[in-house]
Amino acid sequence: MRKQIYQIHKWLGLALAFLFLLQAVSGCALVFRPQIQQVFVSEAPGQADISPTDLDVILGQAREIFPAQPVERVLMPGSAAEPLVLRLSPGAGPRFVAVGQANGIVFEPLPAHTVMLALFDWHEALWAGRTGYILVTALGLCLVGFLISGIYFWWPLRARQGLRIKWRGTRARRWYDVHRVLGVVTAPLLLLTACTGLVMLVRMLGAAAPVPGQVDPVYVSPSVLPSIIEEHEPGGCKAGCRRIKEIRLNREGRADFLLFSDDAPWPGAVDRLSVYSDGRPPALRLAAEVSGTAVVLGWMYPLHSGAVGNALGRVLPLISGLALGGLVVAGWFMWLARNAARRKNKLP
Repeated sequence: MRKQIYQIHKWLGLALAFLFLLQAVSGCALVFRPQIQQVFVSEAPGQADISPTDLDVILGQAREIFPAQPVERVLMPGSAAEPLVLRLSPGAGPRFVAVGQANGIVFEPLPAHTVMLALFDWHEALWAGRTGYILVTALGLCLVGFLISGIYFWWPLRARQGLRIKWRGTRARRWYDVHRVLGVVTAPLLLLTACTGLVMLVRMLGAAAPVPGQVDPVYVSPSVLPSIIEEHEPGGCKAGCRRIKEIRLNREGRADFLLFSDDAPWPGAVDRLSVYSDGRPPALRLAAEVSGTAVVLGWMYPLHSGAVGNALGRVLPLISGLALGGLVVAGWFMWLARNAARRKNKLP
C-alpha cells in the first residue's frame, strides 16, 4: 500500500508540477496586488472630493465613451488625492480606467489593474470559467493529498531523518532532503492556504452563475444614497457619502453599494446596501449582524490572500507560495537526479 501511494505521489506530482508552479508564482504576485495597483493609481490624475451628483455625471459619460463595455464596478478613492476607478465589462479597450477631474472629466486607462485582474482570474479559474473553478478545486485537493502523503512517508522515519539535509550526499539525496524538509516544515501553512482556497472555490461552485443585465439608472444613481442610508441608518451618510467603498452595477435587477463597516467582524467586511430596479425597497445588510458561520467563511479570503491589514498577514501567504514553488522545483530535480543515477549505474 505504501508503495502504491508513493507512486501516485510521484507521478501525479510530476504531471501537475507546471500548474502548481504557475499557481505558486501567481499567488505570490497577488499577495502584493493592492500595493502594485496603488503605485500606478498614484500616477493617475487625482481629484477633489466626489459627490453623488458627480458620480451620476461620470457614469453617464462612461456609458457614452464605452458603449460596448458597461461599468461593472466603481472603486471609490481612499483620499481626495486618489482617482476614482471604474471596472468595465470585458471587451475591446481598457478594462480599468481612472477618472480624473482636472479641466473636466478625464478617463485614463489603468493597464496594471487589468493585468493584475487577468492574473487573479488565472489563479482562481485558469481563465476557464466554471470548468476552471473545478480544475483549481481538484488542484487544491491534490495539494492536500500530497501534504498528507508526504507526512505519511516521513513519519516512520522522523527519528532517523529528522529535519536534516545531507548537503555532502549525492545530488539526488540533497534534492530529496530539501523536498522532504521543506514539505514537513511548511505543511501546516500550505494546508491552511489550500483549505481556505478550497472553501472559497466550493462556495463559488455552489452559487448560481450571475446573469448580467443593465439596471435602470434611476435605481443605481449614487445621488439617491444619502436619503436611503439616512432612512436605514440615521446619520450614516456623511461627507458626501465617503462611506462608500465600492459600487457594483449591471447585476440582474439590482445594484449593490458596499459601505465601510463600523464594526467589521473580519478584515475587509462591508455593509451591503442593495437597490432593486423592480420597485422593491432597498435592503441594508450589516456585516456586524451576520451569523457565526458567515464570519468563519468571511475570514477565508483574508487568510488566503494576506489581506489582514498588517505585514505579517502578507508574509504568511507569500511564504506559502514560495514553499509550494520550492517543493515543485525540488521534486522535479530530485526525479531528474534519480533518473540520471539509474542511467549511470546501467552503463558497462
